[in-house]
Amino acid sequence: MIQVGPKLVEHCCAKSYHPCGYDLTYSFSSDPDDTLRTYTCDSIGLRSVQMWVTAHLPDGTTTSDYCVTQIDFQDNNNVCPETTNPLVNISGSIVTPTEIPIPNLTITVQGSELGPQTTDNDGIFSFSVEENRNYELTPSKDGDDVDGISTLDLVMIQKHILGLKKLTDPYELLAANANLDTKVSASDILPLRKLILGQGSELDKSWIFVPKDYDMEGEDPNAETIPTGSYISPR
Repeated sequence: MIQVGPKLVEHCCAKSYHPCGYDLTYSFSSDPDDTLRTYTCDSIGLRSVQMWVTAHLPDGTTTSDYCVTQIDFQDNNNVCPETTNPLVNISGSIVTPTEIPIPNLTITVQGSELGPQTTDNDGIFSFSVEENRNYELTPSKDGDDVDGISTLDLVMIQKHILGLKKLTDPYELLAANANLDTKVSASDILPLRKLILGQGSELDKSWIFVPKDYDMEGEDPNAETIPTGSYISPR
């Protein structure tokens, strides 16, 4: 979180390195000269920022890459003029890939004074927030690890590993990756078998939530970095 005054100027920071020792420049876009951002009281809330690193090679060419981070600007010292934004309603539903509602699921609303929200029996959430601010909604659920798991799942995973019948549905591949590494392998079978036999009470992460509009294009989504939250800017 960054405190906001009447005007806040952000300079890009040098925290990266090149293994060959090439000179690096840092910027907020693909333009290496874009090294300055100015934020004011209008910037309060959650903002997405691109952080670019450009390496200057000996032959005069450059190569660059970037990551995206979020900065939460807050008026901790109350220096910004008070404004009252109209309230807007945010609502949605959380369901399984087969459209079964998920009740009692916790949704954390970052960028707001609201506490955690909970989905109802139909998997629906609804709450009011101020307009003209950015919010991040992050769903989470703990418990019920053994719910929906059976010996048939173990058979399907074994067939996938042996190449007898590959799993192709991206959600099935995510569910089969019980140990949360980058692939489905024999090491995923043991924790699931323990759950079924009552020898284990929970997985490290039993629920994975994927934004509905996220397109899992790769052969195995376990090798992808799937967004964990949804960013909303009600305006």
